[in-house]
Amino acid sequence: MKAAPVGGAPRRARTQPVRCRETVLEDYAQIHALERRYRLGFRSYEEWAHLWLNNPVRKRVPGLPIGWVLEDDKRQIVGSIGSVPFGFELGGRQLIAGTSSAWVVDDQYRAYAPLLLDRFLTQPGVDIHLGVSPNGEAQAAVAQHSERIPMGQWDRAAFWITNHWRFSGSALAKRRIPFRSALRVPVWMAMVIHQTVRPDALRAALRKTARYDVAMCTAFDERFDEFWQALSAHNHDRLLAIRSRDVLEWHFRYPLARGTAWVSTVTADDRLLAYAVFCRKDVGGIDLRRVRLVDYQSRDGDMTPLLSILADVIERCRQDGTAVLESIGWRLDPGDVMDRLAPYRRTMPSWQYFYTVTDPALAVTLRERTVWNPSQYDGDACI
Repeated sequence: MKAAPVGGAPRRARTQPVRCRETVLEDYAQIHALERRYRLGFRSYEEWAHLWLNNPVRKRVPGLPIGWVLEDDKRQIVGSIGSVPFGFELGGRQLIAGTSSAWVVDDQYRAYAPLLLDRFLTQPGVDIHLGVSPNGEAQAAVAQHSERIPMGQWDRAAFWITNHWRFSGSALAKRRIPFRSALRVPVWMAMVIHQTVRPDALRAALRKTARYDVAMCTAFDERFDEFWQALSAHNHDRLLAIRSRDVLEWHFRYPLARGTAWVSTVTADDRLLAYAVFCRKDVGGIDLRRVRLVDYQSRDGDMTPLLSILADVIERCRQDGTAVLESIGWRLDPGDVMDRLAPYRRTMPSWQYFYTVTDPALAVTLRERTVWNPSQYDGDACI
């Protein structure tokens, strides 16, 4: 969930009320202008509308809302929140999750921002409401009405530095340190020395297990449907976002087409054993080239193929000048795989995964950490 600041009082009080209504596709131009004004990125109409027109869940349940907007007395859109439906499974039951997306309200109307969140959290036809990757300004409002998932460390990111020269320049730029050109060489040298003397947990783990051949692909074929059947059966008692071939194609269509995402696969006898999805998440203002692990799944829960996938992607990053490979929240509980393997941590500006349910029985079930199988795939982090 990307959001412009929503807390606190509006900069200029408005006496006239605003109208809150469901979003329609014809609202794109005004929503797009509002999002651009608050630097929430750019999506063409085709890409924006794809979230709902081609959404597998909404094709099955066409009445699900696509979001809500705030209109002033001149019918100008001054606030918006999107709701992207995702399909989940748990214990053989099909569930629908509404995932919040692009929550933004004009400065002068911030006092009305809770209206949008309230509509999102009370929408009909949805079993779970998810807030994945809210920013620091949105977290306070989201946390007041939602719960943190009980698995993972979703206010931390684990990462590898894959190009120390580029990383040193970006780190100095982020801190706005003067005389950066003069300081860059000693900072770079210190980082290289530290990397040399620090034990490499990933390399050590690879020495103790089999190495797999890793292939990179930019499309989903019939192997992913067969893999999904096995994955679903193995995770029968866990909350699992649906990853059938058609859902994956919808989810990653535009990142794959732009070349900002790819899939790393491990196979045996043409049978898919595991895969991971990576997306580029560069930070332009400080010239940071970054790749993020969005999702990893294996046929039977085996983490061993992940070691070979990470080693392969780290080498790819080194070759193309990418400075950082990172993973947010996932498997970062003490002693878990990313906690053991990744050498560095950073603190996120907010907790990155909230949920809300209205069914009391489901709420009790989801308080158990073993029920969850979360990743950034569950939200709008890559779509």
